Amino acid sequence: MDLVVKNGIVLTMNKGMEILHQGWVGVDKECIAAMGSQDTLPQPGAETEIDARGGIIMPGLVNCHTHAPMTLFRGLACGLPPMAWLNRHVSPTDERLARESVYMGSLLACAEMILSGTTCFCDSYRFGEEVARAASTTGLRAVVGELFTGLAAGGDRGDTLPARLGNHALVTVAVGLPSVAEASSGQLQGAAALAGKHGVPLVMPVAETEKEVSQIEKMHGRSPAGFLESLGLLGPGLVACHSIHLTENDMALYKHYDVKVVHCPESDMACASGVAPIPRLLGRGVIVGLGTDAGASNGDLDLFCEMDTAAKLHKVFAMDPEVINAETAVKMATINGARVLGLDGITGSLETGKRADIIVVDLSGRHLVPMYNPYSHLVYSAAGSDVAASVIDGKLVMADREIKSMDLGTVMNGVREICRKKGAL
Repeated sequence: MDLVVKNGIVLTMNKGMEILHQGWVGVDKECIAAMGSQDTLPQPGAETEIDARGGIIMPGLVNCHTHAPMTLFRGLACGLPPMAWLNRHVSPTDERLARESVYMGSLLACAEMILSGTTCFCDSYRFGEEVARAASTTGLRAVVGELFTGLAAGGDRGDTLPARLGNHALVTVAVGLPSVAEASSGQLQGAAALAGKHGVPLVMPVAETEKEVSQIEKMHGRSPAGFLESLGLLGPGLVACHSIHLTENDMALYKHYDVKVVHCPESDMACASGVAPIPRLLGRGVIVGLGTDAGASNGDLDLFCEMDTAAKLHKVFAMDPEVINAETAVKMATINGARVLGLDGITGSLETGKRADIIVVDLSGRHLVPMYNPYSHLVYSAAGSDVAASVIDGKLVMADREIKSMDLGTVMNGVREICRKKGAL
């Protein structure tokens, strides 16, 4: 073995939700080679050993929807109505960003995600290759797209994106659109054709706001989901982010076409967009993952916060404490998140042959004593700051709260300088 993570509670998140007490996970090159419990199978020796010290050993978290460079806008003009915030403050500042600024903002976002347990993220923004470069520099697994607008006229760079990202081993490609309402029928169909051509996900917000739903219904006489169906866009490759204002028929369409959903509870709350019908989608068998959305609308990129919020929000909204239990919330942040992105064959659970994307959660903090149920602890008690180590694709990326691939202080100072020059502060 090249690496062994030992002496912890192994949450496999496999089909049987198997838990290995006093467990270990052995890694050979980039893959999980073996797993076991110390009382049944001695752990192998390895060049590198990570002692979990009784903590939780689990799959890395999967952030299914974010805009990494928008970390640069964290806290900018917060508390305004969403469109006023976006059009008056964020967009004018965003348009002044150069490539290097996008790269630096993405580096900071990647650092934040690594330090809070995320090992894979899906991103849509301008200058996709800069986001990919930041992910590659820090060692994160990523699905990267750009926000395409010129597809109908063939004037976009979308078709060159796979080639532009080809030098990054852990980066795959997605096609992104800003929203159903902001794209023409031709652009929507062009985006779907591009995604189909390359066999990659089509990622876009759907039914995020009441205004969007009203606009689509007025223009096309259908809900956003119904309009997408009429264009032939509903299918297993569609990643429908937010999906807040859905009818029962919309949810039936999602299930019929195997549409994937990304729930972004904290961003949705901050923007007063509404509460997505996640329990009803899950009840229909729709695959749902979690996303933070942008640091600008959320405030942070911590998926532990999203698990906690998703579970509590739906309990109080439904007035039912059994809705979205802790195990379901952890699945949304791990294996179901990987399913949303089409990566469940390589990540999202700890299974022999899968890529070694592993995190260790330290349980020594006073807020984590005692422990009765590891899933409950992860959702309601733990925080991203309790992640002690992160392994991505078999490489130790973070240990003892220190990222191996970058000088975080230098990146933070660089971001501060960018924001000062651009007038964001």
